[in-house]
Amino acid sequence: MFSRSHPARVFAALLLCLFGETAWAQTPPPAAGRDVIALMSLELAGTDSAPLRDTVAGAIADAIRSRGRGFVELADVTRATSADADLTGCLTVGCIARLTQATGSTQLARVHISATGNSYEIDIEILSATAEGGLAGRLQETCSVCTVDELAAVTARAMTRALDSGPAPTKLTVSISTDPPGATIFADDVELGRSPLAGQLAPGPHRIVAKLDGHANAFQVVELVAGDAEQSIALTLVGDAAVTERRRPFRVWKWAAAGGAAASLITGAVLLSMNGDGTCDAQDAMCPSEYDTQTAGITSLSLGILAGGASAWMFYRDR
Repeated sequence: MFSRSHPARVFAALLLCLFGETAWAQTPPPAAGRDVIALMSLELAGTDSAPLRDTVAGAIADAIRSRGRGFVELADVTRATSADADLTGCLTVGCIARLTQATGSTQLARVHISATGNSYEIDIEILSATAEGGLAGRLQETCSVCTVDELAAVTARAMTRALDSGPAPTKLTVSISTDPPGATIFADDVELGRSPLAGQLAPGPHRIVAKLDGHANAFQVVELVAGDAEQSIALTLVGDAAVTERRRPFRVWKWAAAGGAAASLITGAVLLSMNGDGTCDAQDAMCPSEYDTQTAGITSLSLGILAGGASAWMFYRDR
């Protein structure tokens, strides 16, 4: 109870409570002795559903708190970056250190979700100023044909595993060259640049594709092993003219077969039309013999049909 003889103290205490509660609502201080994770970003590619964002954000918060760790909302991180534009898109170790200090956290979480219909690709990164390169953990997960609640549950499980996953594997340097040079290089559908180039890839299998106008795409699947020396990949691109020539082996034969089929069909038709006619040239003459061309005509028609079928197949293969 406050004394009536000190009204100034009462007023000061009320102001202190009011502003103290406001400051706490803006940036909750971390509990002493435990990690605090700040949700640095939550990106949804392929969908702009606000209910989906809110549901996933809530699941992430619950997952972090269930691990006994403090949590700083995305809104609080946004306020910190708004106050200092240099903290926006923070990725360097120094910048991570400043942002964690500004938000009262020990680590930052970046969540990226790509939507294709009802299927989702989830990529979670845990950033820390004390981790080498700033990356303390990373985890990727897939949620195929998921409802909003299922996506939230999968994201929450992925977050708890990401917090315990440890740093991502060190990337390896890969030198990629092409003949001819200047081709656009893709690694697992991600563009790296134009050849020749040196790219950074994580250990494991990767599909390298080279694309160049006027040439067929070239690709190679490589397996990168941690600890190996720098790996070199050379791809040869074949020009469209050579590809066309190689893919049309019947370019002459199909026309010959078509011509032969037409000749056989015409000959067969003529022979069948002559069958049974007399052999005499004079009109109304009584001829002792008649033409017997039925067998030859049927044979010629059959050969024409076979040649026509072969020609059609060759045209189909050379299309």
